[in-house]
Amino acid sequence: MILINYSVVDDNGKPEVSVALTDFTAFVGFRPPQQIKEFFDAVPEFAALFNSSQKQSIESAVKDDSKAKEALKSLFDTAIHLDPSKIKDTVEKLNQKLESSGPEGTFGQVDDSKALAQIWKKHGKIFGSKDVGLIVTTFLMNLIQLKPGQGCWILAGKFCK
Repeated sequence: MILINYSVVDDNGKPEVSVALTDFTAFVGFRPPQQIKEFFDAVPEFAALFNSSQKQSIESAVKDDSKAKEALKSLFDTAIHLDPSKIKDTVEKLNQKLESSGPEGTFGQVDDSKALAQIWKKHGKIFGSKDVGLIVTTFLMNLIQLKPGQGCWILAGKFCK
C-alpha cells in the first residue's frame, strides 16, 4: 500500500525532548521577530526574498508578540516556496560574501554568526546551493548547541519561540 500526501494529525500533541549524548547542534523553533528583523537589516540578500508587507509584519511583531505567529508563518511559507534559481542565486551571493567579509560581515552582529557560518558551509556542501533549508534554518530558526547531558524541549503545538 502506497500512501500519497498522507499525514497524521495528533489531536493530543506531545512535547518534544532531546538530550545530547555527544556535542549536538540543532535548529529548534523560530527565532524571535527581533532577530529576524536584525537579519533583514544586516543581510540585504535575505531581506530581498520577502515583500515589504512581510517585513513590516515582522517589525510589528517585534512590538506586539501576538502578531509573531502569523508573521513567521508568512515568511516560512514564502521561503519554502521560493524558486530554486532564486535560492541558488541568494546562496551563491552569501557564499561569496562569507568568503570576502567573514561571518559578521555576512550574517551581522548576531551572537551565533561564527557557528552559523560553519553550519552554512557544511550544509551547503552536503545539500547544495538550491537547498531552501539553508535559508530557512539560518535566518528563521534558533540555533542551539548542546554539550553531553544538556537538553532542550519544545511544548506541543508551539509554532514559535
